[in-house]
Amino acid sequence: MRPNRELVALGSANILAGLWQGFPVSASQSRTSIVDSAGGRTQVAQLILAVGLLLFLFFLTGLVALLPKVALGAILIVTAIGMLELASLRGLYKVDRVEFGIATGVTLAILLAGVVPGIILGLLLSLISVLVEISRPDDAVLRRRLIDGKFHDCRDDEEGVESVPGLLVYRLYAPLMFANARHVMNRIRSLVDAADPPVRWLVIDAQAIHDMDVTAAQRFAELHRELADEGVDVKIADAPRPFLEELAKVGLSEEIGKMDFFVSVGKAAEAFARQHGDAAVRAAGR
Repeated sequence: MRPNRELVALGSANILAGLWQGFPVSASQSRTSIVDSAGGRTQVAQLILAVGLLLFLFFLTGLVALLPKVALGAILIVTAIGMLELASLRGLYKVDRVEFGIATGVTLAILLAGVVPGIILGLLLSLISVLVEISRPDDAVLRRRLIDGKFHDCRDDEEGVESVPGLLVYRLYAPLMFANARHVMNRIRSLVDAADPPVRWLVIDAQAIHDMDVTAAQRFAELHRELADEGVDVKIADAPRPFLEELAKVGLSEEIGKMDFFVSVGKAAEAFARQHGDAAVRAAGR
């Protein structure tokens, strides 16, 4: 089944119904679920249902009139319970509890208020979830694994990793924009202030910063100047083109200097070792 073809068919039927003064055409999730539970797999099932409906309308309306409404309600309730897909909700709870909360809220809204209010609630909850995720993005302080000498996002309890004294490697897993600029800059500021021994180089692993707006670029420029006044050199590693373009727009590319851009975190760490190797060793020994 192709959903787009189904929607095109419904839209075409409604256009023709309007031209010939017919009834609007729509789909019914409950009827679809009943047909599915009865074993229907093709459009032939719908044709058989249409023929059966015509037979009831012409010959069996008296019998239908005697059918209790509670029986029809019971059919719909049983069908609705089957539509809940509790197994899928349990799996979603294990994978992502935020998505589980959105799915549960939308389900309850549809059951209590109807389909349209449920869809609207789902859109609002999804939008709020995206805004929260963007404004509080994931990040990491990279550490070097002894087995390969490369910097990785390691677990706090992982063994065989080390931090280079005086070198702070920070990675952001999101674009930089006005919604999260303040949070990210405060986060970097707190990491620098809490470092022991003091940070000499701050390396921004920018490979995941695929976009940055003007507001975020201005805040980054302000942070760069503050850290420079404190003797902390800010370096950029593995920066994508959009990130570099925004730095150039606010004049920060020239301020940082070409020598402070590196193709990778590893190259930046090698440059730090050449410049501060002895001092880093002494700091590690304290």
